[in-house]
Amino acid sequence: MRFRKHLVAILLTASLTQVLAISATATDTQPATPSACNSMASKDELSAQKELFQVQLDAKKELLQKDIDAQAKRIDAFEKRIDDQNSRIGDIGSGVDRLTSATGDLGILITVILVGIGIWGYTTARNDAKETAQVAASQWFKENNNKLISQMEELEKRASHASLTIDEHREQFVQDTNAARVEIEASKEKVQADIEALQTQLLKSNTVEKSEDLVSTETPDVRKSAEQLKQKPESEYTFTDWNTRAFAAYSEGKLEDAIFYWDKAISSPDIHPQAHAQTLFNKGYCLSKLNRSEEAIATYEALITKFEPATELALREPVAKAMFNKGITLDQLNRSEEAITSYDALITQFGTAKELALREQVAKAMLNKSIRLSKLNRSEAAIATFDALITQFEPATELALREQVAKAMNNKSFSLLCLAKASWENTDLANELLAKASDACKLAISKNADNGLAHGNLAYISWLQGDAVAAEQHFRTGLAATKNGGETLYNGTLKDFDIHPIEPDHGFRELVEKLWAEYQQAA
Repeated sequence: MRFRKHLVAILLTASLTQVLAISATATDTQPATPSACNSMASKDELSAQKELFQVQLDAKKELLQKDIDAQAKRIDAFEKRIDDQNSRIGDIGSGVDRLTSATGDLGILITVILVGIGIWGYTTARNDAKETAQVAASQWFKENNNKLISQMEELEKRASHASLTIDEHREQFVQDTNAARVEIEASKEKVQADIEALQTQLLKSNTVEKSEDLVSTETPDVRKSAEQLKQKPESEYTFTDWNTRAFAAYSEGKLEDAIFYWDKAISSPDIHPQAHAQTLFNKGYCLSKLNRSEEAIATYEALITKFEPATELALREPVAKAMFNKGITLDQLNRSEEAITSYDALITQFGTAKELALREQVAKAMLNKSIRLSKLNRSEAAIATFDALITQFEPATELALREQVAKAMNNKSFSLLCLAKASWENTDLANELLAKASDACKLAISKNADNGLAHGNLAYISWLQGDAVAAEQHFRTGLAATKNGGETLYNGTLKDFDIHPIEPDHGFRELVEKLWAEYQQAA
């Protein structure tokens, strides 16, 4: 009897320990309130929390069922042990039978009594064990049932709340995205106009000798549209979306970002050829501005190779501009011969074009080629190229072409001035060259009267011709010019003295320093 009670106590203690462990685990592992309840959470975070709640709930239910099954198995094991005891009692009974055969009726009576006692003991022990275990388990579940149910219900409530929060945020996200798309669509025409203005500015930013610095343009619609696009998944971006973000970055001077977005735009499956060509040009220009010259050249070459055979103006113009900018970039790397080759390719391919956009690129290429030749001391070839430019484009009435002609005339006059200085010992030749230089310079001024460098060249020529009064007058005019006047003219003239220095340069330098000091004082 003591053994039976001891065994029952052990089993009940183990069962209660397991069940209490379940309760503790359920309590300890309660998840913290999802962050979606207190702050805006992302769709993925809330979905993950919902799944976590459900997994924890299922796990606790499964664990509780397993423990109940384990208690039942322990009771069955205890019954098996009692059965084993019964078997042993049977063995004893067999022994008693053998004894009875020897002792007669008295033995039979003793055997019957012993068997009865054994059966009664077995039945009582088994019933007591079952009843005690069931009562203990029932009591524990009765005491803790409400707590477990409450915990499960709390988990279910939290999971349900998380699900509702996810649905609310999903609906709000969809609404915000749709609203942004509607607003973008409503301002699409304005945004596109701003982008076209920026594109025009960028395409016209290539100039003789070097590209202009990036000019920040106020494009509030483009920037606002770019901000709204951040609410749209990038996986859904079109070419227009990437292009908008690129121009927004470009307008703010963020060239690295602009290049990144234009790379994305180039990879867009919905990009069309014209946009592809323009985007390659934009990328090449920004790379050049960042002094990533080799990458810029490679980008220009990619554009030229892909679209050079095209016959549409919308594609031929970016090709011509890419050839010109490639030449400029090579100039900046002091690879003058390669630059001249790039200019020649442009002149050869588009020299007979009728479209103004292409003719302007040809004129600029001829002018830059001439300047490169002059810097290589190939003055005769430079002057010949200047003359060719003037003869093709002098009759033009378009302002863009007239400006190129004026620049060609002014640069031709400077080349003739340098030749005259180089031939200074040959007085007749020097005077002849100075006369031609003066004529070319006056023509340049007639085409563009507000170019300070042209007035400065005419002042230098007049000084070498012996007319100091005219020289002073022209240099004063040059300093006052709004274009290439002031400090630009002063610094440029000082550099000119280093080209084929001659004795009269000393007197003209003194005049320049005097007039520059007066100009600064007046300013």
